[in-house]
Amino acid sequence: RKTRNLLIKCSVDRILIETDSPVEYDACFGNTPSNPLFISSVAYAVSLILKKSLEETLNIMLNNSQNYIRRKMRWG
Repeated sequence: RKTRNLLIKCSVDRILIETDSPVEYDACFGNTPSNPLFISSVAYAVSLILKKSLEETLNIMLNNSQNYIRRKMRWG
């Protein structure tokens, strides 16, 4: 609940997501340690909390990541 409240209060242009912290997710992943495969679930949860579409949330995360590393990413 604390993380959700913090996410809601945070400026959208400052949000980055990751999944490689040494945490076990008991509720949604059956005590499985986090790994990069969970990134889609994290992005989906963020979209629900922010009340934005998943596509909009992914675009926000892409822009924020590019701004953070000060480099445009190319796909494909």
